[in-house]
Amino acid sequence: MKQLTTLAVIFSAGLLNACGGSSDSETPDPAPTPTVTTAFSVSVDAPPSLITARTGGFSLFSKAYADSVDNLEKDNFAVAIIDADGNVIEIVELADDQWSREPDGTYVITLPGGERLDCVVLIDLDGTPALQLNQPLPSDNLFAPTTSEEFQVDLSSTAAYRAVVEQIAAASTSGSDWGEFASAVPAGDELASNVEMAQQLVASVIEEVRDEINQAIIDSGNDFTLEDILEDPSILELVDTVVDRIETEIDAVDTNVAEVLQQGVWWVYADKYDDYLEFEAGKVSFDGVTTSEQIYQWDVNGGAALDLSSPEESYSASIGNVDTSQYEVDRWVLGSEGWLEDVDMPLFRSATETTAVITNAGLQSDSGLDRQVTLKQVDLAGSPIRAFASTEDASELLPLIPSNAVFSDGAIAYLGSETLVADRYRIFNWECEQEGEFCNRIYRNMGGGAEENAPTALSALFSAEPAEANDYSMQGIWMTPTQWPGNTSVLAEFVEDDSNTVNFYKIYHNDQTTEKLAFSTTWALQTVNGQELVRVSLPAALVAYGADIGDLEIFYTVADGLVRRGNIEMAGMPSFYLFNQQAIQDMGAVLARDTCDVEMLEETWTEQQFMGFFTTCNYISAQLAFPDLYQERIVRVRGSDGTTRAYEFNQDGSVNFYKAGLLSGELSYNLTDQDFIKLSYSENDYDLLVFVEAFDEVNEVAMAVFSNEADLGTEAWYYKGKVVERNAGVEYCATGDSDWDDENSVPVEGTEKLIADYDNAIAECIETIGGRSAKFSADSLMGNALVASDDDEESYYIFGDTESSTAGWYNGEFRELVEEFSIPMEWQVNESGELNLRLNAEALFGLTLEESTTIIATDGVEMALKIFAQQSTWPEDFPYMSEDEGEVWTDIRTLISGSDVPALP
Repeated sequence: MKQLTTLAVIFSAGLLNACGGSSDSETPDPAPTPTVTTAFSVSVDAPPSLITARTGGFSLFSKAYADSVDNLEKDNFAVAIIDADGNVIEIVELADDQWSREPDGTYVITLPGGERLDCVVLIDLDGTPALQLNQPLPSDNLFAPTTSEEFQVDLSSTAAYRAVVEQIAAASTSGSDWGEFASAVPAGDELASNVEMAQQLVASVIEEVRDEINQAIIDSGNDFTLEDILEDPSILELVDTVVDRIETEIDAVDTNVAEVLQQGVWWVYADKYDDYLEFEAGKVSFDGVTTSEQIYQWDVNGGAALDLSSPEESYSASIGNVDTSQYEVDRWVLGSEGWLEDVDMPLFRSATETTAVITNAGLQSDSGLDRQVTLKQVDLAGSPIRAFASTEDASELLPLIPSNAVFSDGAIAYLGSETLVADRYRIFNWECEQEGEFCNRIYRNMGGGAEENAPTALSALFSAEPAEANDYSMQGIWMTPTQWPGNTSVLAEFVEDDSNTVNFYKIYHNDQTTEKLAFSTTWALQTVNGQELVRVSLPAALVAYGADIGDLEIFYTVADGLVRRGNIEMAGMPSFYLFNQQAIQDMGAVLARDTCDVEMLEETWTEQQFMGFFTTCNYISAQLAFPDLYQERIVRVRGSDGTTRAYEFNQDGSVNFYKAGLLSGELSYNLTDQDFIKLSYSENDYDLLVFVEAFDEVNEVAMAVFSNEADLGTEAWYYKGKVVERNAGVEYCATGDSDWDDENSVPVEGTEKLIADYDNAIAECIETIGGRSAKFSADSLMGNALVASDDDEESYYIFGDTESSTAGWYNGEFRELVEEFSIPMEWQVNESGELNLRLNAEALFGLTLEESTTIIATDGVEMALKIFAQQSTWPEDFPYMSEDEGEVWTDIRTLISGSDVPALP
């Protein structure tokens, strides 16, 4: 990735001295007395209901998303100056008159000087920040830089600032070497000016990280530490991508909007349906009168190249000549004269050198709904394609775009800004069949179920009093889709009290109970263009219960005779990207590249050759494998001995590593610039892992590996592994099993089996991973023990690591803790990877037992075993059984260290 050189210029141009002293030496001089002070207004947000008991040094968050934290004291705050290595070089003491808590829940911290990059405000939600000189910022604090007089401290600011500082430190030669950031770190009493660009830059990084952090919280099940979030590889990679894009944006220049529209600009959209990935691109042009659009659709996985010669759809229209009769209504928008049909087709009203005026077809009669568009031109040559294709509309493309794919010469992006002067009120067409012009209605809970007929008046929304506790029949409005598993949904209760309260309840439909949620909001009556509305700002915490994060500003109104729900497009200046045709072709070219063929890997390749191989073909970005991998395990079967290796990638950068089902230590990992996973076994031993191809129908993935072992050298190789859910357990296949007589401890007559029946049962049940079946090996069993899954017993097969006794048979022990006995055991693993056991219970029970055991399935931790057992007393005690017959049965077992086997009581 490019270093932050251009970025440094922006920062250095806009930061003022603050926090006291200079940081241009290892030991800072006493701070000069600055001529100005700055009162920083600080808001603090964190997930609510923090648990006071600490885990790993930081409180666990019980709910996703953030609420304002307005009850902190001065001791919860600290201010520090850091050096270019990210270490604290000065702790700024806060006097009582430098800190205050404001009535609106914010805090004011007054510091000498102005804004600067290396001055940081830290917050410990449970105590006082534990700052230490010459040490990094504490990992259990929230923080943000003083790059603006008004800022928010939260998880996003912490992740963004830490990532930027780490990027600077990576390029630094010493703690005093800020490189091109030096002028952003004031020396002495000098003050800088023009901080606006730096403020926008920091804000952009924080904003783009925010959604990913919220998603990481949800994926963690609200069980996470601050370190988990900050070390999340997907978040770290996202910050790098954002900075890459912002670096490129810095060089954006003004362009002639009318000329650009005359030539035409392109938008990109992608959608995925199972294995079908659709790439959609549209070219929009405006000649001063007529707006034209051509839409091209391409099946990325269809084998053909992107073709921009024959559009799937096209249209032309002008402000005075628009025919929308053949198009479906996407939404209705409230204009000055009432509701207008919006078919979501761009329609330009005018364009000049600096600005274009745009509306949508169907809305052209009301100029009050127009938007103003400006464009800046960005030269994309050499810039990462992923950084610019990773818009929300095209995010499905990301797994197929390698991080090293770049745009060619001539590729251009247009950074657009669209000014919406006032809020827009929209009712979406939900494509349902129902009476009335508007296909949109609300559903009330009436007596435990949604009423059949939609309400016709806004008064139907309200309740005079809050519901009683656990009232399944309470009146309310359904807010979220039903969530599975659990069969739950969320109901909103609009109360006509002094505060206009909206309460939220989680409804458990299976047992018809309710749970009042901890958050609430308020409703307000408004009249917009003669239309009476009930407006609500939904809490972001509702997203964790199924709400859409883009649908939190909502309203209710009566339209076409029924109460409808709509959402509000907020006034402001949202930004977006458009492209020229060369940029679209570059995206198509990289998407059309063949998937890397792992069979072309050569064992003797160097690391450089291995990485170079992946520059000309497509593979899956490791970043996009997260956060799903936090709940999954990758399992492979070794070709050399059939034993398994399994990997669990954790959010904190650690890896649980299993050999033959036995947890064998904790490794670490990080993502490389090329979107590989670097799996570190020790300082000098590591693997580079590349997700080459996913086979969703069998939950398998092809992985390319470059191994570097200090003692053994290097090797390039590949495998096909299985992706399983960590806690799902291995599937149980009982095909071919005998029925069991519990009273007599013998197979039921007629279900006794021969060894051939055992072989057939294995053939019916055995599962493969990458074409290989898992096997036992003597090396993996020695010194360890298999734990049987019987709920009524606690049985261990203990494999001794003594010398071979007879023809490959080893000594061991069978230990049963519930019945409190132990018997000697001999064991052997044959050439086919089958485990054979001989248990001698003559002294205790007057019998011997022999078992043949084959692994038929594994999830890398548990093993499903098909077993053929023969007991010496069965032929004598039960005449229907011959000496060749026995029992076929299935068991689930796990491997543990022999040292972990409990002793007999």
